[in-house]
Amino acid sequence: MTIAYLDVKASVSGNVILAAFVSAGLPLAVIQNTVAQVPFQDPWNITAEPTMRGGISVTILTIAIPHHTTTIQPAQNRAFPRDRSYHTYSTILDQITSSNVSAQVKNTCTNLLSLLASTQAQLSAATGNDPEIPHTDAQKILIECIGIAAGIEYFGVKAIYASPLALGDHHSVGAHKVPTPANPIVLTLLKKCQIPINPTLSKLYLITPLGAAFMCNAISFDRPMMTLECAGSGGGHEELDWPNIMQIIIGSLADSISSNYVLIETNIDDMPANALAFFADKLWSAGALDVFFTAIQMKKGRPGTQLSIIANEVSEKSIAALILHETTSFGVRCVPLRKYEASRTIETVQTAYGAVRVKIKKFNGAIPGVWPEYEDCAKISAEHNIPFLDIYYSTLLEARIKFAHGAAK
Repeated sequence: MTIAYLDVKASVSGNVILAAFVSAGLPLAVIQNTVAQVPFQDPWNITAEPTMRGGISVTILTIAIPHHTTTIQPAQNRAFPRDRSYHTYSTILDQITSSNVSAQVKNTCTNLLSLLASTQAQLSAATGNDPEIPHTDAQKILIECIGIAAGIEYFGVKAIYASPLALGDHHSVGAHKVPTPANPIVLTLLKKCQIPINPTLSKLYLITPLGAAFMCNAISFDRPMMTLECAGSGGGHEELDWPNIMQIIIGSLADSISSNYVLIETNIDDMPANALAFFADKLWSAGALDVFFTAIQMKKGRPGTQLSIIANEVSEKSIAALILHETTSFGVRCVPLRKYEASRTIETVQTAYGAVRVKIKKFNGAIPGVWPEYEDCAKISAEHNIPFLDIYYSTLLEARIKFAHGAAK
Protein backbone atom coordinates (compact mmCIF):
# COMPACT_ATOMS: atom_id res chain seq x y z
CA MET A 1 0.00 0.00 0.00
CA THR A 2 1.36 3.40 -1.00
CA ILE A 3 1.49 5.89 1.85
CA ALA A 4 2.74 9.45 2.37
CA TYR A 5 4.50 10.68 5.50
CA LEU A 6 4.56 14.46 6.07
CA ASP A 7 7.43 15.66 8.24
CA VAL A 8 6.27 19.07 9.42
CA LYS A 9 8.95 21.57 10.40
CA ALA A 10 6.92 24.77 10.20
CA SER A 11 4.08 25.88 7.88
CA VAL A 12 1.08 23.64 7.27
CA SER A 13 -0.97 25.09 4.42
CA GLY A 14 -2.49 23.91 1.19
CA ASN A 15 0.19 25.83 -0.68
CA VAL A 16 3.09 24.14 1.16
CA ILE A 17 1.55 20.65 0.97
CA LEU A 18 1.10 21.06 -2.78
CA ALA A 19 4.66 22.39 -3.16
CA ALA A 20 5.96 19.28 -1.37
CA PHE A 21 4.07 17.04 -3.83
CA VAL A 22 5.61 18.97 -6.74
CA SER A 23 9.08 18.66 -5.23
CA ALA A 24 8.53 14.89 -4.90
CA GLY A 25 7.81 14.56 -8.62
CA LEU A 26 4.23 15.66 -9.27
CA PRO A 27 4.42 17.41 -12.65
CA LEU A 28 3.14 20.97 -12.58
CA ALA A 29 1.31 20.17 -15.83
CA VAL A 30 -0.77 17.55 -14.02
CA ILE A 31 -1.96 20.19 -11.55
CA GLN A 32 -2.62 22.73 -14.28
CA ASN A 33 -4.52 20.26 -16.47
CA THR A 34 -6.65 19.09 -13.56
CA VAL A 35 -7.45 22.63 -12.40
CA ALA A 36 -8.30 23.56 -16.01
CA GLN A 37 -11.19 21.06 -15.91
CA VAL A 38 -12.94 23.15 -13.25
CA PRO A 39 -14.80 26.34 -14.28
CA PHE A 40 -13.26 29.46 -12.70
CA GLN A 41 -14.61 33.00 -13.01
CA ASP A 42 -11.14 34.57 -13.09
CA PRO A 43 -7.90 33.61 -14.83
CA TRP A 44 -5.33 31.90 -12.63
CA ASN A 45 -1.68 31.00 -12.81
CA ILE A 46 0.34 28.39 -10.91
CA THR A 47 4.13 28.54 -10.76
CA ALA A 48 6.71 26.48 -8.89
CA GLU A 49 10.24 27.70 -8.29
CA PRO A 50 13.22 26.07 -6.53
CA THR A 51 14.77 28.01 -3.69
CA MET A 52 16.67 27.50 -0.44
CA ARG A 53 15.37 27.45 3.11
CA GLY A 54 18.06 27.12 5.77
CA GLY A 55 20.47 25.55 3.31
CA ILE A 56 17.88 23.01 2.12
CA SER A 57 16.61 22.97 -1.46
CA VAL A 58 12.82 23.35 -1.52
CA THR A 59 10.03 24.14 -3.95
CA ILE A 60 7.98 27.33 -3.49
CA LEU A 61 4.57 27.30 -5.14
CA THR A 62 2.62 30.44 -6.03
CA ILE A 63 -1.03 30.67 -7.07
CA ALA A 64 -1.88 34.02 -8.66
CA ILE A 65 -5.45 35.26 -9.20
CA PRO A 66 -6.13 38.88 -10.22
CA HIS A 67 -7.67 41.01 -7.48
CA HIS A 68 -11.44 40.74 -7.67
CA THR A 69 -13.26 44.00 -6.93
CA THR A 70 -16.92 43.22 -7.68
CA THR A 71 -19.17 44.86 -5.08
CA ILE A 72 -22.16 42.95 -3.76
CA GLN A 73 -25.00 44.09 -1.55
CA PRO A 74 -24.65 43.20 2.11
CA ALA A 75 -26.56 40.08 3.06
CA GLN A 76 -29.24 40.29 5.71
CA ASN A 77 -27.01 38.68 8.34
CA ARG A 78 -24.05 40.97 7.62
CA ALA A 79 -23.20 43.65 10.13
CA PHE A 80 -21.66 45.96 7.50
CA PRO A 81 -21.17 46.18 3.70
CA ARG A 82 -18.01 44.80 2.14
CA ASP A 83 -16.30 45.81 -1.07
CA ARG A 84 -15.28 42.29 -2.06
CA SER A 85 -17.46 39.56 -3.51
CA TYR A 86 -18.01 36.48 -1.40
CA HIS A 87 -18.85 32.86 -2.14
CA THR A 88 -20.71 30.36 -0.02
CA TYR A 89 -19.15 26.95 0.41
CA SER A 90 -22.04 25.38 -1.50
CA THR A 91 -21.13 27.39 -4.62
CA ILE A 92 -17.50 26.30 -4.28
CA LEU A 93 -18.58 22.68 -3.96
CA ASP A 94 -20.75 23.10 -7.05
CA GLN A 95 -17.65 24.19 -8.99
CA ILE A 96 -15.91 20.90 -8.26
CA THR A 97 -18.90 18.53 -8.45
CA SER A 98 -20.00 19.92 -11.84
CA SER A 99 -16.50 19.67 -13.32
CA ASN A 100 -14.87 16.93 -15.40
CA VAL A 101 -12.19 15.95 -12.88
CA SER A 102 -11.97 12.32 -11.76
CA ALA A 103 -14.24 10.89 -9.08
CA GLN A 104 -11.28 10.54 -6.70
CA VAL A 105 -10.32 14.20 -7.06
CA LYS A 106 -13.95 15.22 -6.53
CA ASN A 107 -14.23 13.09 -3.39
CA THR A 108 -10.99 14.42 -1.89
CA CYS A 109 -11.96 18.05 -2.55
CA THR A 110 -15.52 17.55 -1.33
CA ASN A 111 -14.35 15.99 1.92
CA LEU A 112 -11.88 18.82 2.63
CA LEU A 113 -14.28 21.64 1.73
CA SER A 114 -17.20 20.06 3.60
CA LEU A 115 -15.05 19.77 6.74
CA LEU A 116 -14.07 23.44 6.46
CA ALA A 117 -17.69 24.50 5.88
CA SER A 118 -19.12 22.55 8.80
CA THR A 119 -16.39 23.81 11.14
CA GLN A 120 -16.88 27.45 10.14
CA ALA A 121 -20.67 27.09 10.46
CA GLN A 122 -20.22 25.63 13.93
CA LEU A 123 -18.23 28.69 15.01
CA SER A 124 -20.48 31.41 13.56
CA ALA A 125 -24.22 31.15 14.01
CA ALA A 126 -24.69 34.29 11.88
CA THR A 127 -23.53 32.50 8.71
CA GLY A 128 -25.98 29.63 9.02
CA ASN A 129 -25.15 26.23 7.56
CA ASP A 130 -23.59 27.66 4.40
CA PRO A 131 -20.83 30.09 5.50
CA GLU A 132 -19.17 32.58 3.19
CA ILE A 133 -15.59 33.07 2.13
CA PRO A 134 -14.00 35.94 0.14
CA HIS A 135 -13.92 35.32 -3.61
CA THR A 136 -10.15 35.28 -4.12
CA ASP A 137 -9.57 33.16 -1.02
CA ALA A 138 -12.25 30.73 -2.18
CA GLN A 139 -10.65 30.29 -5.59
CA LYS A 140 -7.16 29.81 -4.15
CA ILE A 141 -8.40 27.26 -1.63
CA LEU A 142 -10.22 25.35 -4.38
CA ILE A 143 -7.09 25.33 -6.58
CA GLU A 144 -5.01 24.07 -3.64
CA CYS A 145 -7.61 21.35 -2.93
CA ILE A 146 -7.63 20.24 -6.55
CA GLY A 147 -3.83 20.21 -6.72
CA ILE A 148 -3.46 18.18 -3.52
CA ALA A 149 -6.14 15.73 -4.70
CA ALA A 150 -4.33 15.41 -8.04
CA GLY A 151 -1.09 14.64 -6.17
CA ILE A 152 -2.76 11.94 -4.06
CA GLU A 153 -4.19 10.39 -7.21
CA TYR A 154 -0.93 10.72 -9.20
CA PHE A 155 1.16 8.89 -6.59
CA GLY A 156 -1.62 6.44 -5.67
CA VAL A 157 -1.47 7.42 -1.98
CA LYS A 158 -3.88 5.37 0.13
CA ALA A 159 -3.01 6.62 3.63
CA ILE A 160 -1.50 9.74 5.18
CA TYR A 161 0.86 9.79 8.18
CA ALA A 162 2.34 12.92 9.71
CA SER A 163 4.54 14.24 12.48
CA PRO A 164 3.02 16.48 15.19
CA LEU A 165 2.32 19.99 13.90
CA ALA A 166 3.92 23.29 14.88
CA LEU A 167 1.23 25.80 15.87
CA GLY A 168 3.24 28.82 16.98
CA ASP A 169 3.23 30.29 20.48
CA HIS A 170 2.94 34.01 19.89
CA HIS A 171 0.34 36.31 18.39
CA SER A 172 0.89 37.16 14.75
CA VAL A 173 0.69 40.72 13.48
CA GLY A 174 -2.12 41.27 11.01
CA ALA A 175 -2.51 43.71 8.14
CA HIS A 176 -3.59 46.46 10.58
CA LYS A 177 -0.50 45.94 12.79
CA VAL A 178 -2.47 44.64 15.75
CA PRO A 179 -2.04 41.26 17.48
CA THR A 180 -4.39 38.58 16.17
CA PRO A 181 -5.23 35.28 17.85
CA ALA A 182 -4.92 31.88 16.22
CA ASN A 183 -7.59 31.09 13.63
CA PRO A 184 -10.53 29.54 15.53
CA ILE A 185 -11.25 27.20 12.61
CA VAL A 186 -7.73 25.80 12.95
CA LEU A 187 -8.06 25.36 16.71
CA THR A 188 -11.45 23.66 16.34
CA LEU A 189 -10.09 21.22 13.75
CA LEU A 190 -7.04 20.44 15.90
CA LYS A 191 -9.38 19.62 18.78
CA LYS A 192 -11.95 17.74 16.69
CA CYS A 193 -9.36 15.49 15.04
CA GLN A 194 -7.10 15.18 18.11
CA ILE A 195 -4.08 16.44 16.17
CA PRO A 196 -0.94 16.71 18.34
CA ILE A 197 0.93 20.02 18.26
CA ASN A 198 4.40 21.08 19.33
CA PRO A 199 5.16 24.52 20.80
CA THR A 200 7.50 26.72 18.77
CA LEU A 201 9.05 30.17 19.07
CA SER A 202 7.40 31.33 15.86
CA LYS A 203 5.81 34.76 15.91
CA LEU A 204 3.47 33.59 13.16
CA TYR A 205 0.69 31.08 13.42
CA LEU A 206 1.81 28.39 11.01
CA ILE A 207 -1.34 26.34 10.33
CA THR A 208 -4.05 27.43 7.88
CA PRO A 209 -7.62 26.07 7.93
CA LEU A 210 -7.03 24.00 4.78
CA GLY A 211 -3.76 22.67 6.21
CA ALA A 212 -5.54 21.60 9.40
CA ALA A 213 -8.41 20.03 7.42
CA PHE A 214 -5.94 18.01 5.35
CA MET A 215 -4.14 16.78 8.47
CA CYS A 216 -7.47 15.49 9.80
CA ASN A 217 -7.03 12.72 7.19
CA ALA A 218 -3.83 11.46 8.85
CA ILE A 219 -4.36 8.03 10.41
CA SER A 220 -1.40 8.40 12.76
CA PHE A 221 1.00 11.14 13.87
CA ASP A 222 4.17 9.10 13.95
CA ARG A 223 6.62 7.87 11.32
CA PRO A 224 5.66 4.44 9.94
CA MET A 225 8.04 1.74 8.77
CA MET A 226 8.07 2.12 4.99
CA THR A 227 10.05 1.59 1.80
CA LEU A 228 11.00 4.94 0.25
CA GLU A 229 10.03 5.60 -3.37
CA CYS A 230 10.30 9.39 -3.64
CA ALA A 231 10.55 12.47 -1.46
CA GLY A 232 10.38 16.22 -1.72
CA SER A 233 10.34 19.45 0.30
CA GLY A 234 7.85 22.29 0.04
CA GLY A 235 8.67 25.70 1.46
CA GLY A 236 6.55 28.43 2.98
CA HIS A 237 6.83 31.98 1.69
CA GLU A 238 7.65 33.38 5.14
CA GLU A 239 11.24 33.40 6.41
CA LEU A 240 11.55 31.98 9.93
CA ASP A 241 14.43 31.53 12.35
CA TRP A 242 14.62 27.89 11.19
CA PRO A 243 13.86 26.25 7.82
CA ASN A 244 10.22 26.85 6.91
CA ILE A 245 9.73 23.54 5.12
CA MET A 246 7.54 20.46 4.98
CA GLN A 247 9.05 17.22 3.72
CA ILE A 248 6.92 14.54 2.10
CA ILE A 249 8.10 10.94 1.89
CA ILE A 250 6.13 8.62 -0.38
CA GLY A 251 6.58 4.87 -0.41
CA SER A 252 5.14 1.49 0.48
CA LEU A 253 4.07 0.48 3.96
CA ALA A 254 6.52 -2.17 5.06
CA ASP A 255 5.38 -5.79 5.27
CA SER A 256 4.94 -7.27 8.75
CA ILE A 257 4.89 -3.86 10.37
CA SER A 258 3.93 -3.65 14.04
CA SER A 259 1.66 -0.60 14.12
CA ASN A 260 0.17 1.38 16.96
CA TYR A 261 -3.36 0.06 17.29
CA VAL A 262 -5.77 -0.21 20.19
CA LEU A 263 -8.56 -2.67 21.00
CA ILE A 264 -11.58 -0.85 22.44
CA GLU A 265 -14.27 -2.99 24.09
CA THR A 266 -17.41 -2.74 26.19
CA ASN A 267 -20.16 -5.14 27.30
CA ILE A 268 -23.79 -4.23 26.58
CA ASP A 269 -26.95 -6.04 27.66
CA ASP A 270 -29.77 -3.51 27.30
CA MET A 271 -29.67 -2.14 23.75
CA PRO A 272 -31.82 -3.33 20.82
CA ALA A 273 -29.96 -5.20 18.09
CA ASN A 274 -30.96 -2.68 15.43
CA ALA A 275 -29.60 0.16 17.59
CA LEU A 276 -26.26 -1.65 17.85
CA ALA A 277 -26.16 -2.10 14.08
CA PHE A 278 -26.84 1.60 13.58
CA PHE A 279 -24.12 2.50 16.10
CA ALA A 280 -21.62 0.27 14.27
CA ASP A 281 -22.05 2.48 11.18
CA LYS A 282 -21.20 5.54 13.28
CA LEU A 283 -18.06 3.82 14.54
CA TRP A 284 -16.85 3.24 10.97
CA SER A 285 -17.32 6.95 10.28
CA ALA A 286 -15.42 7.80 13.48
CA GLY A 287 -12.27 6.02 12.27
CA ALA A 288 -12.76 2.41 13.39
CA LEU A 289 -10.70 -0.07 11.37
CA ASP A 290 -12.81 -3.05 12.43
CA VAL A 291 -16.07 -3.41 14.36
CA PHE A 292 -17.52 -6.72 15.54
CA PHE A 293 -19.97 -8.15 18.07
CA THR A 294 -19.59 -11.27 20.23
CA ALA A 295 -22.41 -12.96 22.13
CA ILE A 296 -21.48 -13.23 25.82
CA GLN A 297 -23.06 -14.17 29.15
CA MET A 298 -23.15 -11.38 31.72
CA LYS A 299 -24.00 -11.20 35.43
CA LYS A 300 -27.00 -13.17 36.70
CA GLY A 301 -26.98 -15.26 33.53
CA ARG A 302 -28.15 -12.42 31.30
CA PRO A 303 -27.24 -12.73 27.60
CA GLY A 304 -25.28 -9.74 26.36
CA THR A 305 -23.14 -8.41 23.53
CA GLN A 306 -19.47 -7.54 23.58
CA LEU A 307 -18.71 -4.63 21.27
CA SER A 308 -15.12 -4.69 19.99
CA ILE A 309 -13.40 -2.04 17.90
CA ILE A 310 -9.90 -2.00 16.45
CA ALA A 311 -8.62 1.51 15.77
CA ASN A 312 -5.48 3.58 15.54
CA GLU A 313 -4.30 5.01 18.85
CA VAL A 314 -5.04 8.54 17.64
CA SER A 315 -8.77 7.63 17.46
CA GLU A 316 -8.94 5.99 20.88
CA LYS A 317 -10.31 8.91 22.91
CA SER A 318 -12.89 10.02 20.35
CA ILE A 319 -14.25 6.47 19.87
CA ALA A 320 -14.38 5.83 23.63
CA ALA A 321 -16.26 9.11 24.10
CA LEU A 322 -18.70 8.15 21.33
CA ILE A 323 -19.43 4.81 23.02
CA LEU A 324 -20.09 6.45 26.40
CA HIS A 325 -22.26 9.13 24.81
CA GLU A 326 -24.41 7.00 22.53
CA THR A 327 -24.69 3.53 24.11
CA THR A 328 -25.96 2.28 27.47
CA SER A 329 -22.42 1.35 28.55
CA PHE A 330 -20.94 2.91 31.70
CA GLY A 331 -17.35 1.95 30.93
CA VAL A 332 -14.93 1.27 28.10
CA ARG A 333 -11.67 -0.72 28.27
CA CYS A 334 -8.78 0.02 25.93
CA VAL A 335 -5.85 -2.33 25.36
CA PRO A 336 -2.75 -1.61 23.22
CA LEU A 337 -2.69 -3.93 20.23
CA ARG A 338 0.16 -4.99 17.96
CA LYS A 339 -1.04 -5.86 14.48
CA TYR A 340 1.11 -7.41 11.76
CA GLU A 341 0.00 -6.79 8.21
CA ALA A 342 0.75 -7.87 4.69
CA SER A 343 0.54 -5.17 2.05
CA ARG A 344 -2.08 -5.27 -0.68
CA THR A 345 -2.60 -3.92 -4.17
CA ILE A 346 -5.50 -3.92 -6.62
CA GLU A 347 -4.95 -5.17 -10.19
CA THR A 348 -7.33 -5.86 -13.07
CA VAL A 349 -7.73 -9.27 -14.71
CA GLN A 350 -9.33 -9.79 -18.12
CA THR A 351 -11.79 -12.69 -18.05
CA ALA A 352 -14.31 -14.19 -20.43
CA TYR A 353 -16.91 -12.04 -18.69
CA GLY A 354 -14.99 -8.78 -18.82
CA ALA A 355 -12.49 -6.90 -16.65
CA VAL A 356 -12.55 -7.76 -12.94
CA ARG A 357 -10.41 -6.23 -10.21
CA VAL A 358 -8.53 -8.57 -7.87
CA LYS A 359 -6.94 -7.95 -4.49
CA ILE A 360 -3.33 -9.13 -4.30
CA LYS A 361 -1.71 -10.00 -0.98
CA LYS A 362 2.05 -9.33 -0.76
CA PHE A 363 4.27 -10.56 2.05
CA ASN A 364 8.05 -10.94 2.34
CA GLY A 365 8.55 -10.44 -1.38
CA ALA A 366 6.00 -13.09 -2.42
CA ILE A 367 2.33 -13.19 -3.42
CA PRO A 368 0.66 -15.84 -1.24
CA GLY A 369 -2.89 -15.11 -2.37
CA VAL A 370 -5.28 -13.27 -4.69
CA TRP A 371 -9.02 -12.67 -4.40
CA PRO A 372 -11.60 -11.27 -6.87
CA GLU A 373 -13.37 -8.09 -5.80
CA TYR A 374 -16.96 -8.83 -4.80
CA GLU A 375 -18.41 -5.61 -6.28
CA ASP A 376 -17.08 -6.33 -9.78
CA CYS A 377 -18.30 -9.93 -9.77
CA ALA A 378 -21.71 -8.88 -8.47
CA LYS A 379 -22.06 -6.12 -11.08
CA ILE A 380 -21.28 -8.47 -14.01
CA SER A 381 -23.61 -11.12 -12.55
CA ALA A 382 -26.51 -8.67 -12.30
CA GLU A 383 -25.95 -7.06 -15.71
CA HIS A 384 -25.56 -10.29 -17.71
CA ASN A 385 -27.60 -12.75 -15.60
CA ILE A 386 -24.58 -14.99 -15.04
CA PRO A 387 -24.20 -16.95 -11.78
CA PHE A 388 -21.98 -15.08 -9.36
CA LEU A 389 -19.82 -18.12 -8.60
CA ASP A 390 -19.09 -18.69 -12.31
CA ILE A 391 -17.59 -15.20 -12.52
CA TYR A 392 -15.82 -15.47 -9.16
CA TYR A 393 -14.08 -18.80 -9.81
CA SER A 394 -13.21 -17.90 -13.42
CA THR A 395 -11.57 -14.69 -12.22
CA LEU A 396 -9.82 -16.52 -9.38
CA LEU A 397 -8.30 -19.01 -11.83
CA GLU A 398 -7.07 -16.27 -14.17
CA ALA A 399 -5.66 -14.28 -11.25
CA ARG A 400 -3.84 -17.27 -9.76
CA ILE A 401 -2.25 -18.06 -13.10
CA LYS A 402 -1.12 -14.46 -13.50
CA PHE A 403 -0.13 -13.53 -9.94
CA ALA A 404 -0.22 -16.19 -7.24
CA HIS A 405 2.99 -17.68 -5.88
CA GLY A 406 5.03 -15.23 -7.89
CA ALA A 407 7.41 -12.57 -6.68
CA ALA A 408 5.84 -9.33 -5.50
CA LYS A 409 6.83 -6.37 -7.61
